[in-house]
Amino acid sequence: RDVSLADPSLPVNLANVKDLVQSADVVIVSGGNTLYAIDRWRQLGVDQLLLEARDRGCVLAGGSAGAICWFDGGHSDSMDPETFRVAMVKHKNLRLQSDESSNAPQNKKNVKDWN
Repeated sequence: RDVSLADPSLPVNLANVKDLVQSADVVIVSGGNTLYAIDRWRQLGVDQLLLEARDRGCVLAGGSAGAICWFDGGHSDSMDPETFRVAMVKHKNLRLQSDESSNAPQNKKNVKDWN
């Protein structure tokens, strides 16, 4: 189910957001402005919901800004890099996969564990 939090002029039903995040196995965040997304989550209290989701094993994923937001560093064209130095979610048992061959999952040299 989709949840839009980006537009501050639209009302946000936080109880609905909480229910969705708490019942999700996967949270996927779309691209956009990384810093705006993290700031908006903090304003709404969604950052804490996402931390709780991470701690219970929910997969946190996304594309572009939606992927960068889960890390404590990365390339972003957002306006204020100083505010991005504190990650919304610190990595925990993170695995990065470099798909350089058709057998990437079996190719251990392409997998890096970050603990």
